[in-house]
Amino acid sequence: MLLYPLDTLMNLLPVSILLIFSFRKSFLKVIRGNSFMKFALLMLIVHFPVYWLPPGGRQRYIIMLYPFIVQVLTYFYLIYFKREEGKFRAFSIIISAALAFGTIACLVPLFVSRMDFIPGLLLICLSGFMLMAAIFIFQLKKPHYTIISLLFAMVVLRIFFGFTVLPVRATEGVAPANRQAALDIAAITKGQPVCILQPSYFPMQSVFYFEKERKEILPVCMQPEPGKYHIVQEIILRDYIYRREINTLEQNPLHPFSDPFSGDDQLKLSGYDYNIRLEFKLQKRNYLLLTPL
Repeated sequence: MLLYPLDTLMNLLPVSILLIFSFRKSFLKVIRGNSFMKFALLMLIVHFPVYWLPPGGRQRYIIMLYPFIVQVLTYFYLIYFKREEGKFRAFSIIISAALAFGTIACLVPLFVSRMDFIPGLLLICLSGFMLMAAIFIFQLKKPHYTIISLLFAMVVLRIFFGFTVLPVRATEGVAPANRQAALDIAAITKGQPVCILQPSYFPMQSVFYFEKERKEILPVCMQPEPGKYHIVQEIILRDYIYRREINTLEQNPLHPFSDPFSGDDQLKLSGYDYNIRLEFKLQKRNYLLLTPL
């Protein structure tokens, strides 16, 4: 809970650095002088605790609040960056240091063996380095344009990120397997009906690639349908015994039961023979592509 606000500020970098202009006794007085700022602050006061205080909160839950945080921080910056030279100087030094690190970072991929497969890596790194170096030099000579330097640097680094880091992500981790499984299923089924048999979990990334390949929605089946391809999580073919604890002395605390929300009451593949067309594994789960007979 203590880290949640800090995570928010980290996700909002570099705009979070503008927080130094908001630290003042007159904070509420300044806010009250602008009706839009009062609204933005009210939105944060009312909604932020809803996602911060309960357990299991995620930063993605408050993405819709980020603009209000940015607006408040930017408002104080625009008012005080000329009046408070000490804070602006500190802000400029922080950004200059960040630009220096960003300039050096553009050369790092040249020393990472996993990035050797990227075509034109040397040209990409040198181009990024020269652009960032130019921005860094401009920042040193014109520190009063710090915001402009920062904006240009973010654009350059984002493009550089797309040419270097994203290709690695596309070839490592779960993404390649999720994509290949979807393409394999699309190739085997060849336009025939396919569905995900509930309660199987099928990665959303694979769903996306399947739908992109087939140009149609991948539906869900609540029960087996002979003649149709089914994507099935292998574990649901096993016999389940659902148990729950019952705080009653007269009953067995581990008595098996069927719960309409557990999935135990669904037909699944009971009573059907089936042909397995494909076996694959995604995210440590075993899957089958099969057709009930």
